[in-house]
Amino acid sequence: KRIDYIKNYGIFRTFKWQPSIPEFSNINLFYGLNGSGKSTLATVFEDVKNKEQRYYKGDYKLIDNEIGDILSTSLQNQNENIYVFNS
Repeated sequence: KRIDYIKNYGIFRTFKWQPSIPEFSNINLFYGLNGSGKSTLATVFEDVKNKEQRYYKGDYKLIDNEIGDILSTSLQNQNENIYVFNS
């Protein structure tokens, strides 16, 4: 549903979800200027998909009301089906 926080992961130093940000839907599109963190954000979701941190080491917590929280420290335990198209 949302990202609770991202700390020291790629371009993100201390991101905290704000109430003004809408929650995710089944399909989400991210756009912005070069260097704004789109690809880094995609790697967070790729980590979840692959059940391991491959590109960056850092901390994050994703909130999902149906399956529970997804933590960067316990990716191997998650079973969420996520598809990432980063191009």
